[in-house]
Amino acid sequence: MKIFYIILSLCLLVTTAIEAQDSEYDPFTIQFFTRPHFKKEIGIISGSVAKGESAGARRGNMSVASFKADSFLQVTLYTQIDFGGKKYTYTGSKDNIKPPVQVRSVKWKHL
Repeated sequence: MKIFYIILSLCLLVTTAIEAQDSEYDPFTIQFFTRPHFKKEIGIISGSVAKGESAGARRGNMSVASFKADSFLQVTLYTQIDFGGKKYTYTGSKDNIKPPVQVRSVKWKHL
């Protein structure tokens, strides 16, 4: 019976360690819209990112007038592919971008 409790304790320890390791990543979603005030969705990016880390999409082509993002994300929109051209940086959601930006690449960072 002692062996059973030892094995059970080890399984709980391993499960707890795995959950703790996964919790360092926060899930996120960025929704892009062609109209102000989150109307007419044109694209979506979702995934998970660790605090302080960043990632991006190098190539795209969409006219963005608003986007929804989690408050812990810094979103940078670029007018050229491969993160070039003029850049627009926002924290969290932006409900009205005037004039709309022709986005060719985008980066996001967990603050």
